[in-house]
Amino acid sequence: LSFIHKNAFKGSMNLTKLNLEFNLLTLIQNNTFVYLTNLIELSLNDNLINQLESDSFKGLTSLEKLYIFNNKIIFLNKGLFQSLYNLKILKISQNIIRSIEKNVFYKYLESLSLFRNNIEFIKRQHFNDLN
Repeated sequence: LSFIHKNAFKGSMNLTKLNLEFNLLTLIQNNTFVYLTNLIELSLNDNLINQLESDSFKGLTSLEKLYIFNNKIIFLNKGLFQSLYNLKILKISQNIIRSIEKNVFYKYLESLSLFRNNIEFIKRQHFNDLN
């Protein structure tokens, strides 16, 4: 699997767990998961994802666990995870992230894993919103 069409999950509103590990995905487009409003866990580990668009995770209002480790992600855009109001666990380790913008993470995040990235520095205010 190397591409997910924007309407691929239309009619899958009852899905609560989605595992897309070990594929050849390189991009998560805006609105890819917009129909998965009841999804609680999403795993995108071990792909070739190098780009997450600003609304890649739009619609995932019930999401609690997001796993995106071991990919090729370089940059985390401002607000990327802000609409994930119920997100508790984010594992985005083993990528090649170089920088993180302010206001990337939602304030109620409980567990954040960023190990084995290429982060050179993180400003203190980037985590001010986290409780």
